Amino acid sequence: MNKRFLVPALLLAAVTGLLAVVGHWLLFSTFMFYDDEGYVLTSLRNFSVGGGLYDRVFSQYGPFFFNLQDALHRLLGLPFDATGARWFTLVCWCGTALLGGIFAWRQTRSHLTALGAAALTFAYLETMSFEPPHPGGLLVLLVALGAVGGGWAIERGRPGWLAGGAGLLGGAMLLTKINVGVFFFAATGGWLLLNADVRPALRRNFLRLVALGCVLLPVALMWKLRDERWVRAFGLAFSCGALGWTLEWHKRSRPEHGLRSWAWLAGLGGALVTALLALTWWRGSSLSGLLHGIVLDPLRHPGVYTFAVEWRPGTPVVALGSLLVAAVAWRRADAPWLPPVLAGLRLVAGMIFLLGALKLGGLTLPRVGLSFGVALAWLLSVPLTPGPATDSQRARGWLTWVFVWQSLQAYPIAGSQVAWGTFLWAPLLVSGVYEAVVLLATYARATVLRFALWAGCLLGLAVAVNATTGQLARDGHARLQQYQPLNLPGAESLRLPDDFRTVLRLLNENLTAHAGTVFSFPGMFSFNLWADRPTPTLANVTHWFSLLSEAQQQAIITQLGTDPRACIVLHRFHLNYLHDRNFPTTGPLVDYIMREFDPVFTVDNYEFWVRHGRTIAGYSLASLAKGDAPNRRALGLVLQALPASAATVELKRLDPPYDVVQTLAFDAAQHWEITPLSPGGQTTGPSVITPATPSPAGPVRLTTQFTPVSGLYRTNEVMVVMRDRAGQVVAELRFAQ
Repeated sequence: MNKRFLVPALLLAAVTGLLAVVGHWLLFSTFMFYDDEGYVLTSLRNFSVGGGLYDRVFSQYGPFFFNLQDALHRLLGLPFDATGARWFTLVCWCGTALLGGIFAWRQTRSHLTALGAAALTFAYLETMSFEPPHPGGLLVLLVALGAVGGGWAIERGRPGWLAGGAGLLGGAMLLTKINVGVFFFAATGGWLLLNADVRPALRRNFLRLVALGCVLLPVALMWKLRDERWVRAFGLAFSCGALGWTLEWHKRSRPEHGLRSWAWLAGLGGALVTALLALTWWRGSSLSGLLHGIVLDPLRHPGVYTFAVEWRPGTPVVALGSLLVAAVAWRRADAPWLPPVLAGLRLVAGMIFLLGALKLGGLTLPRVGLSFGVALAWLLSVPLTPGPATDSQRARGWLTWVFVWQSLQAYPIAGSQVAWGTFLWAPLLVSGVYEAVVLLATYARATVLRFALWAGCLLGLAVAVNATTGQLARDGHARLQQYQPLNLPGAESLRLPDDFRTVLRLLNENLTAHAGTVFSFPGMFSFNLWADRPTPTLANVTHWFSLLSEAQQQAIITQLGTDPRACIVLHRFHLNYLHDRNFPTTGPLVDYIMREFDPVFTVDNYEFWVRHGRTIAGYSLASLAKGDAPNRRALGLVLQALPASAATVELKRLDPPYDVVQTLAFDAAQHWEITPLSPGGQTTGPSVITPATPSPAGPVRLTTQFTPVSGLYRTNEVMVVMRDRAGQVVAELRFAQ
């Protein structure tokens, strides 16, 4: 390796390793209640076993993601479980951060800037810890490869490499999530048109075509929701940012892309798409299924589920003002006052970014990137020096163009897609602000002013990194110290807070003991993976009530009807969340569940339902009732089997500091009554009075009376922990509501 690149390479490798440690802490201490990962993992496993994507295996995502995951599973043994999902996501996350650092270094040749860009790109994508192994993680890496790799091809003077690489990466994006691929191809097509090797008159027509696309494409994309105010704001922010970039960069274009570039783009992209479609068809997907799964069904999504962007105040003003400044800069390009003014505006953008890093004023990094970054993108990429743009500057212009188009990912669901679509804002801003400081330092005649300028910017970068990546590291390490392992199949090393961990373990225990077929409302398919219980059909998705057809729902009804041991897990908070936002959760399958199943116990927001008329013994459940005196309480515990080594029973708080508020001895002095139970919850024999008596095998109910300390009456704040004489946990129970 060239010695010139050795030091930055080693530094970036070191910081990526540190980021990987932080990412590991975060990924392995997070599990989202809506359980998208269970849906994705179940679909991946079913496809790997039997193929039939879209026809049998339901998915909203494309065949590239499925075939790639299947290949990794077969070649590397990457399992389709919570652990494998997190390792895959960690590679995508850290790989993207590394690419952000590489881009910043190539732009600035500053080690600190490169390390800061890598760290801020990592922090910008904090949402990755919430979404393993969502295709969004893979798409982020592909977009970063396209943006940074395309910039490298521009710097090397290889227009064919840019087009060919864009074809391959765009094809992969297209067959992972079609809208992301369309946006990438739109950016690539616009770049090729503006840099077309044709007559000047034709290039002017291409310019008009690109400008028209900056307005019409978002209109076409958002037409179904055009009456929504947040949608109109989205179209305005995007169009202003895209038009501002077009104004500034068309005059810096080069005539370097001809038919050969288009041939590379279409040839390699088409070859990859054709090969993947053929492979997926060979594995059991019909042509009709591919058409609907990849193209037609995604077009329905804006009418099925939307999540509005939380635009920050002033977004329209900034968007229109930015476009106005771009127009002035275009008309007065040779004005001597223009470069320092643009550099100063970049510092203002950096201050807004810092506010997002500090989470002030309701801002976060992704909110800043979408609300203001898209409109200001041209400002951070336009060269501040007169004359033709250098190759390095053009590389930044390419990355900016990709960033602007990828921001459309946040429509129509502005969840994690906000960060996934705008993460390039982090390395772009760091590089742009660095260039601005270099320029402004030349205007500062006094050494102290130059020092103050550089010191202020370095301090701002350090504060931003500490407030984002540093805080993530502190949070991740604290979770590692406080949380305990989940210890469920495929998620053994996943650490979660006590309240969440114990609920998941309790539900898994009851599903393993009582369930045949397991279904959930909404779809939470990690329970099927952990308990090794089948789903009714292969049509599995989180919001099945809106995404599955009546025929698919009827097939699930039929299968549930054949299994008397079928069980349903329902998450009340998730359903209430949807209802509060007027999102319908109705349909024939919902009606069937409400008619044929009843809840038997509730813990936190989870409800366990069994077929109407069936009774079960709810294991690892506790109850607290009135005792034989006003100050006494009766504690009841139901266990699948009584631990032979149990010595104490603790009442422990579920929230930090997780202290034990009362301990009861499990001995004759405490007077425990042990009653044998059947799996259906019926008493099967006489009770024994003390643990000294041989305990019955199988399920039991333990009861005792005690005088509680103050504050123990709210059972949703405490859990029950049984320990042996060595202090090791032998059972954990939760109070049913």
